[in-house]
Amino acid sequence: MNGRREMEQRSLELPPVVSHTNGLPIYFLTGKNYLYQTLYCIQSLIKSTAAQFKFILVDDGSFNAALMERVAKQLPGAQVITVEQISENLQNTLPEARYPYLHKKEQYILTLKN
Repeated sequence: MNGRREMEQRSLELPPVVSHTNGLPIYFLTGKNYLYQTLYCIQSLIKSTAAQFKFILVDDGSFNAALMERVAKQLPGAQVITVEQISENLQNTLPEARYPYLHKKEQYILTLKN
């Protein structure tokens, strides 16, 4: 457990990695408990290739203002897809009237996050 805490703490000191608007899109499902791992993964990725990436972080339901600030600092230009956006996209693409079971599952999942 101490190794995890040390990684989490050291991840705060990782240098920023710019997300390029026209870079190759790469998605990470992440949040409060996993952002440190995401940042280490991104650091490793950019050290292994000269390619430019557009980082897209998908909120696991735990993003808050502090996490958004951290992403802005350590991954400038990265896109965050929030739970609210996911819910809106779901409603627009798969309306509740036609897919009630799917929406019931979504609400159940959201209650587990809170």
